Amino acid sequence: MKKVLWLLATAAVLVLAASAAAEPPSNDNQAAAAPATSLPAAFDGTTVGATAERIDPQCEWPMSGTVWYSVSRSDDLTIVVGFQAHGELDAVVGAFQVVKNGLKSLVCVASDAHGKAGFSFQGAKDGRYLILVGQRSNSVPGTFHLTIQAPPRPANDDRAGARVLSLPASVNGTTLGASVDPATPQCGDLAGDVWYRFTRNVQGDVVLALRARGDLDGTLAVYRQVRSQLIKEGCQETDSHGRADLTFGAEKGGRYLIVVGQRFGSAPGSFGLRAFAPEPPAQPPGQLLRHGVAHATVNGLTDRDDAYAVHMEQGRSYRFNLFTPRDCVDLALYPPRTRSFSTSEILLRVRCGGYALFTPGPDGGGTYSIRVLTDEESTQPYTVWFAAAGPDDVGPGLPMANGASYRGAVNGASIDVQDLYRFDVLSRSDVDLHLHVTGRGTVRPTLLTENRPSIAIRPIRDLFRVRLDPGRYYVRLAAEDRGAARYRLGLLIREITVTTVTVNGERKASIDTAQPVTLTAHVNPASATGGIVRIQVNYHDPLQGWVFVQQFRPRVAGTEATVRFVPRRVGQYSVRAAFFGNHAASPSETDRAARLFVGFPTHS
Repeated sequence: MKKVLWLLATAAVLVLAASAAAEPPSNDNQAAAAPATSLPAAFDGTTVGATAERIDPQCEWPMSGTVWYSVSRSDDLTIVVGFQAHGELDAVVGAFQVVKNGLKSLVCVASDAHGKAGFSFQGAKDGRYLILVGQRSNSVPGTFHLTIQAPPRPANDDRAGARVLSLPASVNGTTLGASVDPATPQCGDLAGDVWYRFTRNVQGDVVLALRARGDLDGTLAVYRQVRSQLIKEGCQETDSHGRADLTFGAEKGGRYLIVVGQRFGSAPGSFGLRAFAPEPPAQPPGQLLRHGVAHATVNGLTDRDDAYAVHMEQGRSYRFNLFTPRDCVDLALYPPRTRSFSTSEILLRVRCGGYALFTPGPDGGGTYSIRVLTDEESTQPYTVWFAAAGPDDVGPGLPMANGASYRGAVNGASIDVQDLYRFDVLSRSDVDLHLHVTGRGTVRPTLLTENRPSIAIRPIRDLFRVRLDPGRYYVRLAAEDRGAARYRLGLLIREITVTTVTVNGERKASIDTAQPVTLTAHVNPASATGGIVRIQVNYHDPLQGWVFVQQFRPRVAGTEATVRFVPRRVGQYSVRAAFFGNHAASPSETDRAARLFVGFPTHS
């Protein structure tokens, strides 16, 4: 590894030494700038051997070498610069206007992770400009491709030429060659913009959706025209995905201007623009939810909400489940006789999908409204379910008998999301819940008390074991994901047992010589009878510590299990016992071992 690192370091030194020794490019300084005699122009250049002059203007990023290009214009078209670095070159690209007292900085940008950079700036008639390509400090030198062009301006480059839209509208445009008029309002610092106009014949919301393509970083703005004045209704920059969306309330008869801008320092590019009126908001009570299920879509821009009418009775519980495979869709439940969703009380809210229960109170009953809505600015499919709750959906749940098992199914993508069972514990006991699940879904068990706080249960594969005081308990089995699953649930309530062990009836026993002794495991209470107990004998070796000697598995009769053991060596023995449990008594094991001392002169 050290050799590889040494070789890499040596290679880097050689490259830097070679670049230092190379002849500077012919356009290494401002006075020798390579001319772009006509546009469009393209150059394949290099920073190998390039140097930096003290008179070079400073950009935001330090540079170790610069090369120059010059542009002279007889018109005032926008000048567009594109740059692509090759290899590992990290570059700075800038534009400067030649003025009487030197250079006026117009724009400086750094190449991105892919070696690309681009921008545009407003040209002036008879203006002269210098384009700089700088090698950033600590960057290796390299080659690049530079383009300079002055494309014709778009037909809708200014307010007077704004393109007329008729809603709904979907158009493609470009900021290539666009200029900016400093006398008009701007949404941020722009290098160019293009204009659209429309007149609204009805009052209501209008949605504008901009999708910038390529490397364009854009802005989206809308203005209401009042005589000669423009009143800003909204301004939004594109996000990291090139998207910008605006929703505003348009007045009847209002005249509006839409401006798509190219942010200063951004490369020009094409875009798609949509302008439309969204669907009107849902009105209560909504359409009847037939068969208790509906599949539809909502969109925070175009169709924000849907409404459904359902009938519920006083004192009866009902289930709701809103399933959405994408981002976030909400459900809200409104009372009967709701006139407006914006002013009415919300009885139940489910955020970003999920399952819920609701029971109308003494002042309830009648036709309720389910509203499904989203603020996500993309189409969100959903399914909403509604049904009356059954005995396995709400309290007290289905009764469970000790020693019995029950089968069922849950599905997070349907109305059968969870099942509820109950059981009673008459005395402090150990409780085992056996849960076996098949299918693609995952089932999560929760143990609840009468007052609903959950109790931690420790899983051992498909077994959940817990020690409980007397009382009533509930088991909720809920689909944890969107898959369907079948399950088998078993309940076993057993008395708590205590296991001790003795040697010849004592916790500590001594014998002079190796002779048979009686090992007895005591398991209480008597419900342990018939169960198997393991009695294990270990010997203390001064070199190894405790080592295994022998193991017995007798059956408990009453409260005891007895075996005969013959020690083979003098020394110290340890005896422990573990009861495996049966259908009525829970497992237990000794807290302390019994001791047998063989051949010791004295023992106390």
